[in-house]
Amino acid sequence: MNRSRHRVLLLKKEYCPLCDGVRNILRGLRREMELSWTEVDITLNNEFYAKYKNAIPVLIINGEKELRYPITEEAVREALA
Repeated sequence: MNRSRHRVLLLKKEYCPLCDGVRNILRGLRREMELSWTEVDITLNNEFYAKYKNAIPVLIINGEKELRYPITEEAVREALA
């Protein structure tokens, strides 16, 4: 089984071009940074919706670090370092 060093949660919603951009950053870094991610649509989760409805996309890295828009490749790299 391939284990990822980093666990990332991408909080998003449908029809979100900014979320698509963050997903593309994650795809680009996937192998290099040994990460995997899970995407959660905040409109289907009351807790996340209440907290992040005006803040998406949001990345939660290893359950600790939180990145909010604007999320750049540089910011993701730094958070994963």
